[in-house]
Amino acid sequence: MTIEPGASIAALGVKVGDKIRFDDIGDGWRSVYAAGERIGLTIGEGAARRHVVLEARARPRLDPGVSVFYVLVAINAIVALALGALIGWRRAASPSARLLALVVLIEASFANQFMPGGALTTFAFVVAAPLVAIVGFCGFFLFTCLFPDDHASHVPRWVRRVSAPLIVCYAALSLIVGATRIGWQPAWLDSLAWTPPVVVPLLFLLGSVNLWHAYRRASGAARQRIQWVGIAIGVRILNYVLVSIPGMPYAGTVAFADGQIVLTILANAGLAYAILRHRVFDVGFAVNRALAFTIVSVLLVSFGLMEWLAHHFVSPEEAEKNAFLDAAIALGLYLAFHRLRHVVDHVVERLFFHQWHANEAGLRRFVRHAAHITSPQVLLGAYLAALQHFTGTAGCAVYRREGGDYALAAAAGLAAPQQAGIDDPLAVALRAEQAPAVPADCESALPGVLALPMRLRGELQGFVLLGQKPSGDGYRPDEIAVLDYAAHQVGLDLQALRTEQLQHEVAHLRRELALKSAMTRVA
Repeated sequence: MTIEPGASIAALGVKVGDKIRFDDIGDGWRSVYAAGERIGLTIGEGAARRHVVLEARARPRLDPGVSVFYVLVAINAIVALALGALIGWRRAASPSARLLALVVLIEASFANQFMPGGALTTFAFVVAAPLVAIVGFCGFFLFTCLFPDDHASHVPRWVRRVSAPLIVCYAALSLIVGATRIGWQPAWLDSLAWTPPVVVPLLFLLGSVNLWHAYRRASGAARQRIQWVGIAIGVRILNYVLVSIPGMPYAGTVAFADGQIVLTILANAGLAYAILRHRVFDVGFAVNRALAFTIVSVLLVSFGLMEWLAHHFVSPEEAEKNAFLDAAIALGLYLAFHRLRHVVDHVVERLFFHQWHANEAGLRRFVRHAAHITSPQVLLGAYLAALQHFTGTAGCAVYRREGGDYALAAAAGLAAPQQAGIDDPLAVALRAEQAPAVPADCESALPGVLALPMRLRGELQGFVLLGQKPSGDGYRPDEIAVLDYAAHQVGLDLQALRTEQLQHEVAHLRRELALKSAMTRVA
């Protein structure tokens, strides 16, 4: 503890080590006091006690850094309230979502230090604050026990045995801390000061174990949702660890506190995204996009910085002469932006996501070669092989329009029926949307987790079903885009081969008809 020079309490002769007890307990914890507000406290110097009354002075103009901190605290409280209410409203039937909503809602409790004095503030720090700590940390662990299917079947038995005493220990200590705020100071309490910094990381660690076991069992969107939750909880762990490490550089500074609040906001947003989105982005894809746009942004900012430096060191006369050149450069940059982004995307994929790039390049190479295959059956077989390679043997099936329904043309590793009705919900959705669809979302009985249309002049000539990847991961947006392109091109190639076959059959029939006509005339 330190006492700032010039502080009101320093003028009373208070020294480090003296015990201070506020008449209104909440006055010792809140940060904002009204100008002229009278605050009573008792100062203990050894065995002596004396009561004084301080009058709060008008706060000087806030430092911009402190102002930013207050704004971030307010934003965090508003975001927590909004996200918690939204999660509770949209996923009210899910126990894990309700628990998460409660955990997120208590983030707004950061605003309690800005409450006015009185019984409400005292209650907030003596009773509510310990309960908030219990719900916040223990609630996160219980959330990992229920997420994502609202069952605890994925929680290892040893985690259940270890976590129970940890939760009881932390809850009891939090309540004891609340009791100390009303003056109860047992001598043995100092020996337990190490408990929260140890128990909380252990609960986070056990929660991570729960998520890992849930991740191994999940597949598709559920697995991606667990990944996002894991990242959000990882941000919270980082936030807590940074505070707990003794002697942490910059700890206690306004910038450090700002960073913590920003991390909390991001973690809450990530949790809400994972809970509320029916289908979420792959984490790797999000990193890919973030890298690409970060590089593009850095290039644009660098260009702007160089232009500013040039104007800063160039005389006004020369700057006026170069105005048209600046305009031309800006226009060229604007026109080249999309090309620049494409180049950066290509470089990022080759450097950091080489397997993605190679996989996509292989499928596009097959599409180019497919146009030169002359047999429909050979083309179908090669297409299935390319899909199996691209998806990691996920299983696939191709349906083609035959008469009134869609008939199974070829399949590999996917148990698909021989026929699909013309009015099957999936076929209707593919005809209406002309875009990839998820059979389960269409309430179709057809197998697979993704369907790709084969379009021709607005008509659905067929479609492709893809099974779940062996890894359990879902299909990324970039994968869906290239798979959709391949299905469309192969569909056109199949239709071209069918048209060519019909032309050969017509030509053959014409030759036979001409031969029979000639034989008839001779007879």
